[in-house]
Amino acid sequence: MKSLCTTAAVLALSGGQLLAQAPASLATIPETDTFEIHSEFVDADFRISVSFPFGYRQMADAQFPVLYLPDAWWTFGMATDIARVLAADQLIPPMLVVGIGYPGGLGDAIALRVRDMTLRESEAMERRIAQEVAAFGPHPPITSGGADDFLRFLTEELAPRIERDYRGDPNQRVLHGHSLGGSFVVDVVFRQPEAFTHYIASAPALWIVDSVSFLNEREYAADHDSVPASLYLAVGLLDRPELVAGVAALVDTLTARDYKGFRWEISRYEGQTHRSVMPVVLRDGLRWIFPDSTR
Repeated sequence: MKSLCTTAAVLALSGGQLLAQAPASLATIPETDTFEIHSEFVDADFRISVSFPFGYRQMADAQFPVLYLPDAWWTFGMATDIARVLAADQLIPPMLVVGIGYPGGLGDAIALRVRDMTLRESEAMERRIAQEVAAFGPHPPITSGGADDFLRFLTEELAPRIERDYRGDPNQRVLHGHSLGGSFVVDVVFRQPEAFTHYIASAPALWIVDSVSFLNEREYAADHDSVPASLYLAVGLLDRPELVAGVAALVDTLTARDYKGFRWEISRYEGQTHRSVMPVVLRDGLRWIFPDSTR
């Protein structure tokens, strides 16, 4: 027995050395595509990931709903698997998943998302993010207030390409965002609701940047009594108290407004934190958006 244990230990050590010496290779997600695109509106490059539903190539004449994901670094693989599993069980239609990311590493993604997902400039936010991102090494300068340009990139540059090259359905655009991305989603609902047909706001950080989302909603309500879109709003109850309170305030506002034609839902998840809520929201949000697909 001692001999066997010794041999196993030697093999394990030598195997570890071989693994350490071997060049690393990346795992891949089957049936996906990637490309880089330059945005004239943002004046920056984006790295785009696209995943195809099962049977995509056999359905040569079909168009597909598209799920657009800012923060592709965190959400693309997760959302791809969720969408494929739900579609395989006929709980949602087969759909394309499009991750919007950035060239570079995690530090780049954290820094640049602040530029793209905030509607107003905020030096306080820039300083706070600069402290958080320092641990990830070099990163681009942190700026804020570029959400209008980012939205134009999504709607006027990226979505038309996805619809032309990958057969995305222009009448079934879904925008998901988490945290700061979730507040961006709410911003879009009350600035340009027709940009997408469906929205999923996961743990939206509505308390950031002077509650801009509520300012947008007040301005929108002054001239509109309807919202031509649907919104799935969700938060984990173990999230920061100020974030949970911000979501509750938005729910109170939407209930009081009673916008015509606005289908919306709030889900509050017991036992879920700021990050752990993400896959649950994607699963439930997609099923809520496509109820006719449910068995």
